[in-house]
Amino acid sequence: MMKYRKNTQRTCKVSQRKQSNLTKYNSANLCESLRKLCDTLRYNILTATKLHNTKYNSANLCESLRKLCDTLRYNIYSEPLQNFYETFVKPSRYFALQLQIVIILLITSCASENYSDLIETNTTLNLKFNTYQTGTNTSARIGLDWALSQIGASKTVASFNGITQQENIFTIDYEQLGFNENAKNQLEKLHQKIKNSQEYKTTNAIDLGRYVALIIGASEHYYKINNVPENINVILDNYTLQPSKGYVDNSLISNKHRIVEFSEQNELNQLFLATEVAPNTGEILEYETIEIMKNGHLKFGIFNANGIRKNNATPTISSAGKPGKCMWCHESKISQLFSVQNDFSGYLSYLELQDTLVNFNENLIEKQLALFNGVDFSQHQNHTKMELLYISFMEPSIEVLSKEWNLSISQTQNKLQNLTTHLHEEFAFLGELYHRNEVEEFAPFTSLAISTSVREASVIEVNYLE
Repeated sequence: MMKYRKNTQRTCKVSQRKQSNLTKYNSANLCESLRKLCDTLRYNILTATKLHNTKYNSANLCESLRKLCDTLRYNIYSEPLQNFYETFVKPSRYFALQLQIVIILLITSCASENYSDLIETNTTLNLKFNTYQTGTNTSARIGLDWALSQIGASKTVASFNGITQQENIFTIDYEQLGFNENAKNQLEKLHQKIKNSQEYKTTNAIDLGRYVALIIGASEHYYKINNVPENINVILDNYTLQPSKGYVDNSLISNKHRIVEFSEQNELNQLFLATEVAPNTGEILEYETIEIMKNGHLKFGIFNANGIRKNNATPTISSAGKPGKCMWCHESKISQLFSVQNDFSGYLSYLELQDTLVNFNENLIEKQLALFNGVDFSQHQNHTKMELLYISFMEPSIEVLSKEWNLSISQTQNKLQNLTTHLHEEFAFLGELYHRNEVEEFAPFTSLAISTSVREASVIEVNYLE
């Protein structure tokens, strides 16, 4: 009997040693696999992030994980840890599972807290600035801030990491820019369309000017990102218009007469409604709306006589053009009257209407200057930097196209030798310019098409958010 017990004890000790060896083998094997995984991750990150300043940080992360695996593998063989396994985590496969969970949580935590702004993700997009005459990366960044603010971004300052920069490449992350959920959903759709383009797959970026043209110069994109409804009644239901209103019979914009109405100004919350009417009959022809957004910018809408949203004002009725022209004209301000008007019974007099609009604008500027997370409203002229981004794209110089296509000046000139050039009527310093719709066919890659015009009614009006 004693002999049997000794044999039994010996057998149990052998079994325990095998169990211990199995634990050592499985855990060490797990860490060896993790070590190889880190090597692979480090190589792939260094290769995939060549356009970002992430080589050092990403490599350091993986190197740290590699050393962690080395340390874990060494400690797994130590007696104290082995006793811990045998006491608390039997069988060994449970420890292996726990170890995997800890490593995964560690990697996820590090990535989400420290590296999400450096490595391109589903919420980021690369924009390449192809410099125009006098253009700089600094001016391009300011212009980009203004463009994103026009579609609702409220956190464009550097501390929010919504925009990062590596030389002339800007990476935007719509999750970090203060957009509402609707805007983020629409931008996700648009960005995916961009990423699927040949241009993006070839250069790992979209031209910055093309991007601005897509969000500002494509009316349907602007409307959907800014949540401008298809029917004007949805807007009117959110405001109470005041009984006093103005009548404009000598407008610099409208070719007809215009009735101007407005709601009470409540902080950054107000509606302006312009109704275009026939001078003789008072027939309603068209509507335009302006709403003040929470980030201090103005949101524009254009609607037909039935209140249905449209891409641009009818040229015979008004020269208001598209929302892109409205923001160029208003410059994020409530415009006053630029010409003397006649007085009409039942409406505010010309001077009363002028004083009302001036007062509204002064209050708006006061509120804008109190905002610190977005654009600097004390520098209102910076809106021009946004406009130059899309102007230099829609009417590019040979230098801009050379950079965009990654060709020499002579190669680019050879491609365009049969095209004529022109000077921009407002920004002659941009030099000899081409028309974008004439040069697209000569590009070495296919890009996402843009609307014919950013400001005016377009022959081609793109909509990638249908």
